Amino acid sequence: MRKTRFAKDLKFLPRTNDNNLMAIRINKPIISQPILEMRRFRGCLVGAAAGDALGAPLENLSRHDIIDTFGGSVDRYLSHARRPHLFYGSWTDDTALEQATLTSILERGNIDIKDMRSSMVGVFESEPNRGYGFSTRKALGPVQKGKGKDRPSNGAAMRMASVALFCCRDLGYLREQVEAVSRIIHRHPLAIDAAMAVAYAIALAARGELRPECLIRDTISFLGTGSEMGNKLVEVVELVEDDEMDSAEAFEQIGTSGNALESVGSAFFAFLKSPNSFYQSVVEAVNAGGDTDTIGAITGAISGAFNGIEGIPNKWLNNLEDKSIIDERSRRLFELINLT
Repeated sequence: MRKTRFAKDLKFLPRTNDNNLMAIRINKPIISQPILEMRRFRGCLVGAAAGDALGAPLENLSRHDIIDTFGGSVDRYLSHARRPHLFYGSWTDDTALEQATLTSILERGNIDIKDMRSSMVGVFESEPNRGYGFSTRKALGPVQKGKGKDRPSNGAAMRMASVALFCCRDLGYLREQVEAVSRIIHRHPLAIDAAMAVAYAIALAARGELRPECLIRDTISFLGTGSEMGNKLVEVVELVEDDEMDSAEAFEQIGTSGNALESVGSAFFAFLKSPNSFYQSVVEAVNAGGDTDTIGAITGAISGAFNGIEGIPNKWLNNLEDKSIIDERSRRLFELINLT
């Protein structure tokens, strides 16, 4: 295994015998005076929707099944065999909940947890067939009255892009709000930890300060000591740097299920394999197998914020559900940030 620029940044993190990070003091990265660009906001939110829509028809297929069924990797919108009411370029609950989050922020001008939950309930009740997970259905449905289910799922991470963008100027505020917004539905510590990692990566990219070779190190610092997500990211960066490890093997080792550590780990892997190419990163993500819509959405959000709207291929912008609406709302969010 060859260790290059990514892995060397982790050499200051001591390990226990089982290869986990030790509980040590990690200095938080000093980040100040961000330069925000609208193209990153547009890339993040449109990119998340595109990744979701590309991955949705492949959800729950294995990587091998995807290749056998479609004759190779998929890089185009497909019809939804399991959800025939959704058309080419349609997205799932990932984008529906993300857009509900954004609706609340734009209407209230801040993060209002009660209003945000109401917005989520509204989209859930209006289109319950978007593919909502168990925790979401229990939390937003009429039975549980808002009580989140303690499962380490990826549901918080998949809907955190707008929060990350809105809070990107103040990383302390970001930390507080990611936890609060996560808890609307997902209260498990691992679900919140994974959402924190995704939000931090998006915020860094939105600030123009994401350096791919330092992303894992900086994210671990932000998460703090004792983080299982941090341990997972150490595994991810080692796989990125292993020239003898192909993507199929890497995704199998990381995992691609709805478990928060696996989905977020796979999204970070897909992004870091080709950080300067939105196309390559998202194709890698949606062909990983497993929870492909969420892995695609998270990868699309990070890569879109990093590469900007111009990095998204036109063939994906065309026929993406509500692309113009999402794009216009991303512009409004950018303008809101610059007014506050």
